[in-house]
Amino acid sequence: MQTIVYQCDTAMPAQKLPNCCNTCATNCIYCYADKVHKCEQPLSFEEIVSILNDAKSFGIRDFQIIGGEFFLFNKWEELLTLMEEMGFHVDMLSTKIPLSKEQIAKFKRFGIRLQISLDSLNTEILQSTLNVSESYSKNIQKTIKEIDASGIRYQIATVLTRETANTENLNILYDFINTLDNVIRWEIRCAFRSLYTAVDFSTIQVPTSFYETLEDWYKKVIKSSNKNIQIATENDHKYRYSITGSNDFEGPRCSANRSNMVILPDGKVTICEQLYWNPRFIIGDIRKNNIREIWTGERAIALAEFKQSQVQKKSLCSDCEIYEKCHKFVNICIANVLKAYGDENWDFPDPRCEKAPEFFYPL
Repeated sequence: MQTIVYQCDTAMPAQKLPNCCNTCATNCIYCYADKVHKCEQPLSFEEIVSILNDAKSFGIRDFQIIGGEFFLFNKWEELLTLMEEMGFHVDMLSTKIPLSKEQIAKFKRFGIRLQISLDSLNTEILQSTLNVSESYSKNIQKTIKEIDASGIRYQIATVLTRETANTENLNILYDFINTLDNVIRWEIRCAFRSLYTAVDFSTIQVPTSFYETLEDWYKKVIKSSNKNIQIATENDHKYRYSITGSNDFEGPRCSANRSNMVILPDGKVTICEQLYWNPRFIIGDIRKNNIREIWTGERAIALAEFKQSQVQKKSLCSDCEIYEKCHKFVNICIANVLKAYGDENWDFPDPRCEKAPEFFYPL
């Protein structure tokens, strides 16, 4: 195993600790996190230290920290210091929270790349899409300018919804980003339906008709820009195309239960950050067993070596002639299978497979 991902308890400082986890400074309407599950007893800092020591002794090369909101974790500086001392490399951290100059200065010394989200500069739009206060837009712009001046390597991420998917919004963002000297990348993508979206996704989904507009806008601005601008869209042509199984699926190779596992804020261990507390994919509890015991445990192995004979007969995978080859390569996105066909049909084909049936639910 190469990677452990820890979803930190992003609670406010101890005296204000709420009975939940995945807490953020924002409440984005497109968020993919499971914010409904109540985490009554988040891992303590001492328990996290113990996990890091266990990971180190097991030869783990990479230990990622994701949120929630990392900078609401009241011991984030101590955590990064410890990880640095232990030789764990943190490539990037993401945030949506306005940071103080003191926080920026403390973070800079770690040399970690920072991603900061910015979907719009419009106060009213941010209030409705992120559920933030009226002052948020001004404060986040101030934070970005101070990060830019600090010398931290950082990038900006924009998630488009129906309300922000227009060239006027993109041009305003572009003009703002052009005033920045040190941003290394601006990534624009369209919101995708998650397993936990709190609203009817069709009401916020970017219309398919806008994809072409976005491509045209990108081609126009990239000609005259010296910024590294990237766009990513989800479109129907990416589905039901592969005739040779997961080996030829577009996108990065899935590492769930093959080269990484995810420790949730209460110590439960799952195979993928998007699956959260879905009991079907919980492979252990870090409070009860160490990393080696969980990784080599019966539950993890059973999921990794799921036999074709165990597949439901109604799934087209049950009699597929390339099942062994497809599942051996391991590039099947279980989260997307659940989105398309429901939890009970988790062993259906990946939506990118040509044998995937019509989706029961829109992706």
